[in-house]
Amino acid sequence: MIRGAIPGILLAASLGAGPALAQQPAGAAKPDSAPPAKVWTTTDTWLAAGFVVGIAATMPFDEKVAAWSQSPSQESHANSGTVKFFNSYGGEGVLLLSLGTYGVARIAGSRPWSELGLRATEAIVLSGGVTAVLKGVIGRQRPYVDINDSHYYVFGKGFGNDAYSSMPSGHTTAAFAFAASVTDEVDFYWPKNTWWVATLTYGSAAMVGLARIYSNAHWTSDVIAGAGVGTLSGLVVTRWHRVHPNSKLDRWLLPKSVAPAKNGISVTWSNSF
Repeated sequence: MIRGAIPGILLAASLGAGPALAQQPAGAAKPDSAPPAKVWTTTDTWLAAGFVVGIAATMPFDEKVAAWSQSPSQESHANSGTVKFFNSYGGEGVLLLSLGTYGVARIAGSRPWSELGLRATEAIVLSGGVTAVLKGVIGRQRPYVDINDSHYYVFGKGFGNDAYSSMPSGHTTAAFAFAASVTDEVDFYWPKNTWWVATLTYGSAAMVGLARIYSNAHWTSDVIAGAGVGTLSGLVVTRWHRVHPNSKLDRWLLPKSVAPAKNGISVTWSNSF
């Protein structure tokens, strides 16, 4: 019962966390209100602590869940198109979505959508950097190396050795970074749409985590860790820009206007949208 329930708990928790996070005052300031006073809030500290507790709580079940996900009864799910889709979504998918949104919005001259695409890209890059360091330092063995040993760690072995870079899950990190940043940007510009956007993005991120478990690439606790790093990275990125409006990065990337021209494209600088 416990083995079968953990993936469902992960999905339900993620679907519930998105709308709740979007309602946090520091991360969801409205356009006509004062910017948040802090990039990191007390709520974030409690949220990080919650993820740590989640990691600790799922570790005792890592091997059981891994064995269950690779059992004959689950083989059709592990090899399904859904698992492959969400593996791709958490890999290059969210980054392409972010960059694509930014590019199309710049052509269309939309400031809100440009910011959304840029913030999501920044969040993915930040979370990816944090994840790369953690993977290398922790040096945790992946389940496909030995599905019966989730407690094998070698400090520093994760650098340059994919088989020992299990924690956190990079795909899950990217998906949750995308979810957190997009949800927060939507809540800033289009608050009435926050609920369904949060449900869609956080739900998709949770599915990425499940796909990584089914692919035997990560332990359940790796996925929880990735969700934590990604979520907090997304919130920190959007808040940082609210605290530091008109940053050098924004002055460099957001004012640029790209438009089709007769002999290719025309690139101009404009602060009007």
